[in-house]
Amino acid sequence: MNVIKKVRGVVSFAYTCQADKQFSDKFWSRHHIASNGYYSVRQYRAATCTELGKPLQITEKKSNELKPGQIRVKIHAAAVNFADVLINNGLYQVKHKPPFTSGLEFAGVVIETGKDTKTKVGTRVVGMEFMTGHAEETCVRENVVYQIPDDMDFATAASGITSSYATAVGALESKARIQPGEKLLVTAAGGALGLAAIDLAKNVYGAEVIAAAGGSDKCNFLEQKGFKTIDYSKESIKEAVKKAYPKGMDVALDSNGGDHFMECFKSMAVDGRLLSLGFSTGKFPSVPVNHMLVKNITVTGFYWGIYHKYDVSYERWTINEAFRYFTDGKINPHIGATFSLDKINDAFAYIMKRKSIGKVVIEIQ
Repeated sequence: MNVIKKVRGVVSFAYTCQADKQFSDKFWSRHHIASNGYYSVRQYRAATCTELGKPLQITEKKSNELKPGQIRVKIHAAAVNFADVLINNGLYQVKHKPPFTSGLEFAGVVIETGKDTKTKVGTRVVGMEFMTGHAEETCVRENVVYQIPDDMDFATAASGITSSYATAVGALESKARIQPGEKLLVTAAGGALGLAAIDLAKNVYGAEVIAAAGGSDKCNFLEQKGFKTIDYSKESIKEAVKKAYPKGMDVALDSNGGDHFMECFKSMAVDGRLLSLGFSTGKFPSVPVNHMLVKNITVTGFYWGIYHKYDVSYERWTINEAFRYFTDGKINPHIGATFSLDKINDAFAYIMKRKSIGKVVIEIQ
């Protein structure tokens, strides 16, 4: 490869390659003809965390050679998750040492495949992998991507199918075992995960939903979607639930932690199931076990990401279910805002200010 970089002209390249098409395709996936007429390693732009807690930098990176089992994806759209904010500030449970590419959820087209892979070039895929998404291309293991349905565009694919909707499927369908007609309370209902949960609960599982969110803008949006709401910036979750459903909630999903989790706990019906999905407030509540006993309440933690390591079949089931519900026209992922790659720091600031409703997406191609 180093010799070929110095060779000038297509004829010389073809002779050096000995008309080996496979080698030629691989070569051109990583190279281009520079302005001086010489071949050079192709580069791509990426949002790079050069220092934890500092703004991301748009940098030029060289295309890496694929390892066995890897594929190269030309990224068209990528999500900005709250986890991305935590990772780039060194606050996530999985630590990364700078410099690294930001982003973990992306959608695009396969442009090259390595040895021991089955995916075909040209396949439209969505995937999740740390240190990949916020860039023009990425090299990832084949088993972290999923083929996108034909009727799904890249922005929609990157808007939470492999995270928010898959998490909500696992939480509601397999952990909470929600049934038609049951009453569900969801906090942070204006966020990507919250919207996915109430979308599935209402339109797939047939539950009665109370969508709890902070602020009139989010609550107005949710009411326009046909949901009962609680604005917990103005009223108590417990008191609002008591007025609407005196017997309490059958199922609750909380992503906030802290006082909101405890108010959900106090709002549960007998035999209620409360799932903890995160702690956006940064506060970790303590559960009074004696109250669990008295009302037969089940409290469950649910971290969907762990199945990526311990049970890929479960992960694939949740994602395929989300794809199926989309193809059947039952769910409608909501994109709250889009930004270009150059404006990635604005996207992060938008999320930090709690302005986002649904998923924030970076449009790259």
